[in-house]
Amino acid sequence: MPVDRNRADVKQLRRRYALWLQSEGTTLTRYYIDETNFNVWCSRSFGRAKRGAPACRLSTSAKGANVKVIACMSANGLVHWTIADKVHWAVFNDFLAEVSRKVSQQEPGIQAVFLFDNAPAQSRAEQAVLAASDHTVKWLSPYSPFFNPIEELFSKFKAGVKGFLSERRDDLLTTPGGISKKEHRRALLVEAAGRSMQHIQRVDCAAYDRHNYTFVQAALDCLDM
Repeated sequence: MPVDRNRADVKQLRRRYALWLQSEGTTLTRYYIDETNFNVWCSRSFGRAKRGAPACRLSTSAKGANVKVIACMSANGLVHWTIADKVHWAVFNDFLAEVSRKVSQQEPGIQAVFLFDNAPAQSRAEQAVLAASDHTVKWLSPYSPFFNPIEELFSKFKAGVKGFLSERRDDLLTTPGGISKKEHRRALLVEAAGRSMQHIQRVDCAAYDRHNYTFVQAALDCLDM
């Protein structure tokens, strides 16, 4: 746990966010945006040896290149996601603009607020890229991952990626001709991401959003969290 998580000023910012969440926040459609990363060595690290043979683990010191996923969800489901090799402020603003455009087309006139934390790429998010005047941006309180439901979405996503890569272990370790190992593994990661995102259901996102509210009272009371 970060040492700054329960500083007095952080608790006050968290309390302010909790007040917003249970008042104005309930009148808006909340869209949570965040990023995560994974690589080919995030597959499950357990298994069984053949009968009569000792169990041994093969590992590598090289974890491989990370692939980043940016995603947006609301209580109504997964809205949009994409893969990026790097996420800097321009990439994030492009993603924010695309999500705002989709929301504007699918639910015209809706009062939408896009929420995200203060990661470097997200701290320079621009209101100007939003597609509609009734769309706004808001930053989550610092050191408060429990107020970011998309963290739970990413947990399910990564579990799906791990399962896919475990099933495709032989494919992962065998590079076809005419393609580099890096390209081959990245293609598998992209496929794994797509398969895993297909399993993110609306009911999941609704539950993640509800869980968010279970932390409000503790934040209002300025408790350690």
